[in-house]
Amino acid sequence: MPRSTEHVAWFEFEDLCEAALGAAEYLSLTRRYHTVFVHNVPRFVISRNRNEMRRFITFVDVAYENHVKLFVAAAAPPMALYVPDPQPGSSKGAAVFAGEEEHFAFDRTVSRLIEMQSEAYLQRHASAHQPQPVEQV
Repeated sequence: MPRSTEHVAWFEFEDLCEAALGAAEYLSLTRRYHTVFVHNVPRFVISRNRNEMRRFITFVDVAYENHVKLFVAAAAPPMALYVPDPQPGSSKGAAVFAGEEEHFAFDRTVSRLIEMQSEAYLQRHASAHQPQPVEQV
């Protein structure tokens, strides 16, 4: 569980994207918290951290679609987080496309991260996100 208050959570990147989490877990988090901080986001190189990059892309997509205020402390600005593989074709399991699919998806993520920084996004989504109570099991 992250450091959190009632509707604000703070995560380390490794806890959020290096763990085997998926869209369902991210959806649950974004329903619970209207503001999420993610700390220590690295630069992504497909041959080193493809799975973590895919999870980060999924998390940003889910946060964006659920009107979450997302604050990211990263190793670089959004446009510089994706680093082309220094040895094309060396990507695990992706020699055919050499990460093209991830590159396209990450471009969308960059666009969303930039939009999520805007005053318009914050104002438009301030009232759109309604945190839901945690389900009791």
